[in-house]
This record gives sequence, C-alpha cells and structure tokens, in this order.
Amino acid sequence: MSRAARLALGVLLVATSLAPSAARAEATGGAPAVRAEAASAAPADRSSPVEPVAARAPREPGRTAIFVEVLGRGGLWGLGVRRDLHRRIALGAVGSFTILDGQRVASLSPFVTAYLAGTRRHRWFAEVGPQLVHVATPSPVPEWSGASETGVGAQLATGYERRGRLVVRAFAMAAAGKAGLAPWLGVDLGWSL
Repeated sequence: MSRAARLALGVLLVATSLAPSAARAEATGGAPAVRAEAASAAPADRSSPVEPVAARAPREPGRTAIFVEVLGRGGLWGLGVRRDLHRRIALGAVGSFTILDGQRVASLSPFVTAYLAGTRRHRWFAEVGPQLVHVATPSPVPEWSGASETGVGAQLATGYERRGRLVVRAFAMAAAGKAGLAPWLGVDLGWSL
C-alpha cells in the first residue's frame, strides 16, 4: 500500500470516528445530518447521551532529559542532564563519583550534541566535549600523605536515541587523554521533562 493510500485511509478513519453521521451520509450520497444547537451562550444540555470528545494529541517529548548512564562518559556510571536548544542541537553534562579499591575518581563531562538524522523520537546523534577527571588515592600508612591528580581529556561519541517520556540511548565513544585513545561504550536511561 502506498504512503498516499495509507494517509487517505488514516484520514478516513479519523473522519468517521469524529463525525460518524456526516461520513455515513456522505458515503451513501445523502445529506449529512446536522446537529441543531443554539448559537447563544446557554449552557449545554447535560442530559444528552452524546458528549463531545476532545481529541488528544500525542504528548511530545520534553526538551530536557535527566538520565542515569551505565558505562559511557562518567566511567562505570554517571548522572546526567541534557537540554535541547534547537531541533538539532543540545547541551548536556554527566557527572560521577566512584571508589575503586580505595581510589576515589570524580569526573565531569560537559558535551554538545548534534542530531544528525531522524525524527523527534528516533535519532542518530554525535557528541563532543571535554572530560575533567580528579583521582585521589588516600594513604594507607601515616608516613605517606597520599596522591591526587587532575586531568582533562576529550570525548567523541555517536549512537542511537529513542525519546518519548522514557529516553533510551546506546552509543560508542572514544576518549582521548595524556595516556592515549581508548574506545568505550555506554547506555543512557532516563526521563524527558
């Protein structure tokens, strides 16, 4: 079935569900039934068995998304927020704090998102941004004060986003820093507001 035929069928179905008597009369060649109502501002008769039904448009996803990230920009996990500035551009950030074998790792990764293709709900995206990381190792002995280091790297990611009330994203990324280039994967699960 062609796209035009599906569209015509959809319009016909909507028209018949919203105005069944008019559509039936038109299909049989008769005059459409007209519901007589007073043009005055008098209150509607509540005893009528037929009440008008307001058509509800599907809810568009919100412009802001709050999400939990597994793997990805924050390392093992992260909490993030992203705000659509335009239909094709968004800004966001992911932060995380992890303790691994006594070592404390905190990261903040702001990013710019470009939606390369897709619709409002299904999109292919690319992201780029810095990653700020602070690593602190506390001393297990009194003779050593411990160590800490802060560094900056860069991240580039691309992937798929499915966005409704629930936001699901899966992506591949590369992180570059003073130790070199590393490939990585991530998944975001969140809500649009």
